[in-house]
Amino acid sequence: MQQYNQFSSYLIFFAYFEGFIMKPINVIRSISILYLHFLLISIFFIMSVSTLSAAESQTPSTIEEKLAEADNLQCSSHTTEALKRYNLLLEDQDLPKEFQSLVLLRIAEAQLSSGKSDDCRKTLGRMKSIEYLPDHHRMYANELEATLDGKPGLEYGRTPVPSYSQVALSLYVSQSIGVKDSDGSREKPYPTILSALEHARNLRKSGTLSGGAIEILLLDNVYQVKQTIVLNNEDSGTERNPLVIRSTDPMNRTVLSGGCKIDTWHTEKNPTILARLPESARGRVLTASLKEHGVPQTGELTFGGFSSERAVGGSHRFKTFPVMEIFYQGTAQQMARWPNDGDTNLPLENFTDNRLSFWKDEKDLWLHGYWYWAWADAYEKVKQIDSENSRIVLEPPFNRYGFRDSKWHAVNALCEIDRPGEWHIDLDSQTIRYYPPENFDKNECVISAFGPIISATGCDYLSLMNLDVRYVRGDAMIFEECNDITVSQCSIRAASGYGLKIDGGLRCLLHTVNIEHMGRGGIDIRTGDWKNLVSSGSIIENCTISDLSRIDRTYTPAILLEGMGIKVRHCLFSNIPSSAIRMEASESLIELNEFTRCVEESDDQGAIDVWGNPLYRGNIIRWNNFHDNTGRHGMVCGIRLDDAISGFMISRNIFLRSSGGVFGGIQIHGGKDNYVDGNIMIDCQTAISNSPWGKERWKEMLTSHSGISGHLTSTPWQNPQWQKRYPALQHLLDGTPDLNYFADNHAVNCEKLYLRMSPNAVLFNNRQETIQHIPENAGDILSQTSLMNTLPVGYIGTYKH
Repeated sequence: MQQYNQFSSYLIFFAYFEGFIMKPINVIRSISILYLHFLLISIFFIMSVSTLSAAESQTPSTIEEKLAEADNLQCSSHTTEALKRYNLLLEDQDLPKEFQSLVLLRIAEAQLSSGKSDDCRKTLGRMKSIEYLPDHHRMYANELEATLDGKPGLEYGRTPVPSYSQVALSLYVSQSIGVKDSDGSREKPYPTILSALEHARNLRKSGTLSGGAIEILLLDNVYQVKQTIVLNNEDSGTERNPLVIRSTDPMNRTVLSGGCKIDTWHTEKNPTILARLPESARGRVLTASLKEHGVPQTGELTFGGFSSERAVGGSHRFKTFPVMEIFYQGTAQQMARWPNDGDTNLPLENFTDNRLSFWKDEKDLWLHGYWYWAWADAYEKVKQIDSENSRIVLEPPFNRYGFRDSKWHAVNALCEIDRPGEWHIDLDSQTIRYYPPENFDKNECVISAFGPIISATGCDYLSLMNLDVRYVRGDAMIFEECNDITVSQCSIRAASGYGLKIDGGLRCLLHTVNIEHMGRGGIDIRTGDWKNLVSSGSIIENCTISDLSRIDRTYTPAILLEGMGIKVRHCLFSNIPSSAIRMEASESLIELNEFTRCVEESDDQGAIDVWGNPLYRGNIIRWNNFHDNTGRHGMVCGIRLDDAISGFMISRNIFLRSSGGVFGGIQIHGGKDNYVDGNIMIDCQTAISNSPWGKERWKEMLTSHSGISGHLTSTPWQNPQWQKRYPALQHLLDGTPDLNYFADNHAVNCEKLYLRMSPNAVLFNNRQETIQHIPENAGDILSQTSLMNTLPVGYIGTYKH
């Protein structure tokens, strides 16, 4: 306005000067010029005011707009100006204390990328003094600081594997050429691993060994295991002399097999049996004696399932011994079933299908189904077929949830062998019957008869390397209270239980292990003690775990993670009916993994799933890629924190097509103190979903729910050590319910950003965006968005070792 007044005065003076001092004839022209000048001034004024208004409207007014402006400057390489804006933000009273570290991390990253190492170090030091610093921000700051110091810091999780280049003793084993007077040399190898272990045990006791590994090297292509290889504390290695069992040639690994080849078959000719077979299968079904092939007596045929009362020992572990299976050309064959594909929902009490008249002669008939919940499967044994009343009578114990609109199918029904690949076991005669495929090669047919392959108890400093494990009845390898064990460059396939079970012990390393085609899950690990705040120091890295839960369908994840201080990184999880990682742990780090086609069958699950304990604290889930996890049901997500789960940090993950129904990419049910930041949700129905409880339900669940309150009463969470480690626990019972923090999350082509969000949630800088085309590659996706927080996409997933 001041400029306008000055300009007007000048024009008026010009008009008078021209009109009165110049010739009178110019007065009219001067007045016209004056009018024209005033018109121009008016236009100038209007434009000035409009421009000023536009400029004022573009000036950031909210703290989020100010942050976006600073981010845009940094993205466009105006680092100096961006740093100024970030620092002004830290002085802004509108910036919540919970999000100060988000701004400080931006400053530190900008300083580091522009070569201002000293400034970066000061910023990281400043972070540690602020009032609220989330666990994952503290860890990231420490990693950046270590990088500045030239130490292994931000290395994106590459763990070296012991090479054992120094060897004190080499003992060779060969079932094919070993003899009784063997000395363990390559020329005269021991006939069994157990005999080599005995020799190593004696030498260790003698105290004559030099420093280096004691290695047992397997020469055979296939090592047949008909008796579990048992190790105990007498077989323990030491830091100076670790015990290593491996293949002689890493490029031609020895197969440890628990299978028996079934190569003597006869066409089924028994008239009674033929009469029970479908007409299309008569003359095609083969029969074989288990006893003739060296298969031990099987005892009872017992199935379990997650909700089965036969699965004694808790809701997420199984005590029922897995059944044997037939494998043809490495693939498990289908135990005879009806329907051949999918399930029926016909009721057991009014089963009107005429096949009941055939089922009445079945001796070991089982029904597998989802009897009440779509996340809890179980096998039920048939006690009686009441064909007159169209009723199937089950034998107790029944599954613990009961029955309603069930989906189920029959298993081990001789009368249902009607297509190639199906088989049946008769326990009375110890006979199997099999409908083979075309061009059947009897030398390619194996039955899993023995297991586990290796069982170690109290055996420390043990390494298993370059081994393949196949055709196991039950769990492939079991370790109990073993410290400093390593399993590396191994594969486990075609077992009816878990691949690896680790119960107790510290500092376990599972590296570059491939587990697939399993009857149950991949790795069951319980190490470290979250109740007593004892960290495990264990790592699961660069593993591929896929095609699981063939027999027991739910709560048999790729990794059942229990304990404290366990890292899972650079793994690939795929083709899993329920969860990939089931967590019962504190201070675990889940990073740089790929999750795809998880929760394919179960309902109410996440690719990472946690349930029912608000004392699991300090867990960090960052830099993972969840894609194509949509399942068949309405409650599927990438990460589910269910029933009071609190204190988790979920940061900078990708969720591409990883939500379904009433769940977002991340689902939080009733928990609090969770920090969710920097995640990108792409093509999800909902980005983030929340199921708040409110104050009354929160207190009721923590004091009255048998499972949740049981954790609180059995854990010393109110002692000073716990309270110092996890300050938020000071307000566990009486604090604000459903208080979670969501910041910097970015929804791309999602229908909803939030679903059922609690009014107590603290939301900051979360936003939605739409792009025209969503490419398959995560890196290409990020390049098309305005996401500020970068993700190390190139480091996610497995790597060559």
